[in-house]
Amino acid sequence: MRLIESRWLQEHLAEMDVAELSPLLEIGSSSLAFRTIAKPHIEQFVHAPLRERGVRIVTTDLRDAEGVEIVGDIFDPDVCAKLQDVQAKSLLLCNLLEHLVDPAAFADACKSFVRPGGYIIVTVPYDYPYHLDPIDTMFRPSPEEIHALFPGTRIVDSEILVDGGRWSDLRRTRTSFQSLKSIAGDIARMVTFRGGIERTRSRASGLSYLVKNYQISAIILRVQEEQDK
Repeated sequence: MRLIESRWLQEHLAEMDVAELSPLLEIGSSSLAFRTIAKPHIEQFVHAPLRERGVRIVTTDLRDAEGVEIVGDIFDPDVCAKLQDVQAKSLLLCNLLEHLVDPAAFADACKSFVRPGGYIIVTVPYDYPYHLDPIDTMFRPSPEEIHALFPGTRIVDSEILVDGGRWSDLRRTRTSFQSLKSIAGDIARMVTFRGGIERTRSRASGLSYLVKNYQISAIILRVQEEQDK
């Protein structure tokens, strides 16, 4: 999750009542260390404000790590049962769809975890470099294409967020000289195919965004109530 996504989520979640959000189920939450150290803006702008308002956040991820409440594959029957038992009123799904072989099946499973009338909040790259985690299918949907993955929902709000590119990322924590040195290192590793073809492709894609903006699709969906279907 990028900083711009966390601020967008903070702004929009703040407008929603606690009773409409809690419990909130976050799919692919990663570890507590990731959310507080590697990407501290997730804790600062998303999790902490929600907890302070009394929203119960249930985290789930494939990896067993501190800060992950439910561990495992959502298609595993035992894991699926635990996720459904949460009776989530809202679901947070950030930066996962591009790493899935079958995003439609994943979206369908996620929808089953949310109560009728609940919310599904999704962010995913729209115009963004190739990045491995562990794969990248280059699925770059618009908000409308995300909506199509969740039949039986309506759009509450959506936006394509525009952020600075690779150079902006480097300059947040480095001097100009350090940034240029990092780019030179990437070029050297790329031309020698260090890490293999896929890593080389990832580096080349990242370099193509040196001055090109990143774009992220963000959308809030509401699951239809039974009487609305």
